[in-house]
Amino acid sequence: FWDKPLTHNELQKAKCRQVAARIWKMNPEMTIVAMIKHPHMAPFIKKKKDGEVFADKTIREWIKDLCPDRNPGRRYKL
Repeated sequence: FWDKPLTHNELQKAKCRQVAARIWKMNPEMTIVAMIKHPHMAPFIKKKKDGEVFADKTIREWIKDLCPDRNPGRRYKL
């Protein structure tokens, strides 16, 4: 388990979660959608290994458990 290096996507997920946690610490009222659109998140959202962009749904799944208040904003629909 520990002898394998993290994949590119796992690294992006970890970095994305770190940035989201820091931003939410400073601004706990921010919604998940606003967090996904935040300029500091852009470098981690737009760098899939093959050059494509991660889907908003993917980023949401990565960071939703970090959100301090999940009530504001519209309901998320799949």
